[in-house]
Amino acid sequence: MRVQGFGSIAVPSRNLIFSNALWGAFIQCIPSIRGLLGYSLVTYLVLLAVALVACHFLIRRGMGPWAAVVAVFSVFFYPCVFPQFTVVSGLAGMAAVLALLDYRERRGNGELFLCFILALVSYLIRWNEFLFIVAVSIPLWLSLRILRDRAFLLLFLAITAASLAAIAFDRASYSDVSWAKYNAFNAVRVKLTDYGLADYLKTLPLHSSSELSVNDFDLLRNWFFVDDNLTSSRTMEALRQAVPGELSAPRSVGRGIESIRSAWQDPRAFPLALAGLVIGALLGSLRVWLCLFLFYAGLFYTGYIGRPGVFWAYYPALSACLLWMIAQASTLRGTRRWLAYIALCSLAASTFWQTVKQHQQIDGMVQDIRRDVKELGTDVIVTWGGYFPYEYVYSPFDRNLHNAGFRFYSLSSGTYAPTSLAYRLESEKPGWFVQRLLSSQGLDFSGYADRPIPAQGEYLRNYCMQRHQGELELKVVKNLGSIVVVNARCITGNKG
Repeated sequence: MRVQGFGSIAVPSRNLIFSNALWGAFIQCIPSIRGLLGYSLVTYLVLLAVALVACHFLIRRGMGPWAAVVAVFSVFFYPCVFPQFTVVSGLAGMAAVLALLDYRERRGNGELFLCFILALVSYLIRWNEFLFIVAVSIPLWLSLRILRDRAFLLLFLAITAASLAAIAFDRASYSDVSWAKYNAFNAVRVKLTDYGLADYLKTLPLHSSSELSVNDFDLLRNWFFVDDNLTSSRTMEALRQAVPGELSAPRSVGRGIESIRSAWQDPRAFPLALAGLVIGALLGSLRVWLCLFLFYAGLFYTGYIGRPGVFWAYYPALSACLLWMIAQASTLRGTRRWLAYIALCSLAASTFWQTVKQHQQIDGMVQDIRRDVKELGTDVIVTWGGYFPYEYVYSPFDRNLHNAGFRFYSLSSGTYAPTSLAYRLESEKPGWFVQRLLSSQGLDFSGYADRPIPAQGEYLRNYCMQRHQGELELKVVKNLGSIVVVNARCITGNKG
């Protein structure tokens, strides 16, 4: 949405927030083809290219063509059906490492060039996922011999220089004064919404000093940034003064362990984790076990600092570990080789079954939502956090709904982004959201037929009562089938 400017975005922009602005600028240069947006085209082209590269290097390392295809299918089938940019970044990084591993044995300049391109693409799409992939892969390629290799050192310098140039371009893209509020608040926002800070602050006796209630922290955790009384620099500074030490949630070993468990409890990841363990045991390589150790250490750390079990972050890294191990499975002989192939085929069958099952479960709902959403019209609709299915409405192969003229006021990480409709409305009339909530007109929120009121509705009710001494009135004003529109009004003594 951010690149093309539709839905919750009022102004097209190269500033993708979670990807480098240079990647956004590149996508803006890609035209739509027969209604398919450039972002979708690039996403699938990258997935296709990375899959072909992975298959190529697996075959070069001694795997049979059919085994290489099965291995690549096992990893890429799910992301192709349910594409997500962090996964695309991780898989590109995985292929870059495969190219480097091939160079380590063959010393071909073509492999180094391919490694550079794939590494740069991975970095631009999601820099922290790229670094995770590189960190996990270190035991596989690091050696004194390669550190003395001039071509490798040139590759390292080239990737570093390109990354620094991309960072400079990205920072320049966000240096405009219109991004000042977003930049100032976002560092704290990430801690509040993603790393458990809001939940931690609720447990501290600091509400009077910070002028924030328990309900206010619940609102902040759920992307409610539209009231300056909750997000002003004065309020944030009061929090910093009231909290001893760094303004962040305490570290938790329990959440770290929970994060590791997530890779074994999620049915989408469990087959990968099990296959990796089996093939790793068959290989019996110290480098492979160090690679797996670093993966689980990284998984533990993300949970330890407050964000356990982010599927889109660990899925590509787990997939990468598996493909790197499979690349070495050609050294196996006899029974071990056949056991590795059995594990691989079992993984492919499980991946196919899980993906098809998930697609069948949501396909009917997706079709219903895409049909019913056409009746929304062009009135402003508030979408709260993940409660509106943007990924269903604007699917990768959408050819028309992005031109439907929907106007979504999104309560999300991008509320303060100057490209958003929310920012535009608040700039034209400061306090637009709160004033509309207090007016007789009220605000229209998106909802589902079976859950008309968002889970955050109780927080909004308390907000109305605590901040405005009013009573929240909720009324379904549009029933479109799979989705509904709920009007919310905060009725106070001063009706407007």
